[in-house]
Amino acid sequence: MAATAPLTRPQLQPGRIAERSSVPHPADRNGAAGTSLALALPAAPGGTAPSKAGKPGISGPEGPALTQSEQDFILAQIMKYWRVDFHAPEARGLTLSGVFFVQADGTLASPVNKDDPWNPEAIVADYGALSRYRREAVDGFLLAMRLAQPLELPSKTGPWPRRITINFAFDAL
Repeated sequence: MAATAPLTRPQLQPGRIAERSSVPHPADRNGAAGTSLALALPAAPGGTAPSKAGKPGISGPEGPALTQSEQDFILAQIMKYWRVDFHAPEARGLTLSGVFFVQADGTLASPVNKDDPWNPEAIVADYGALSRYRREAVDGFLLAMRLAQPLELPSKTGPWPRRITINFAFDAL
């Protein structure tokens, strides 16, 4: 009887160790620059950003901005409800960014409050020109923001409302 060579299973072989542990920046991949989906409060009449007193849905003075860990705590609550394929080819190099205000009761200020009428055009510039994937991603995120409300707040202290800044790359998720 002839001796047979031992079976080698590729899944049991040691893999290559990456030189970097983080996801490469979108501009580093195939020379393609990343693009951004900007979610923002609508501008005040006259095309200028709203003043503190003129922010939609905001009454009273704004408290200090949330720390990064507080923002991550709130974003984690929203992410539980967001269903999107982060690994789709259309997501490559895409970032989502926006500024919103969290009120003392855990709801978000207009135009993303859970009781506001559904109007993504009021939140996303050039919403009508977005590709199908990007529109679905934005709609899903806005829906997740509604479903997560009222949010559990990281701290009940301090003046409210407080600003939350969302800025993340799909490649990092």
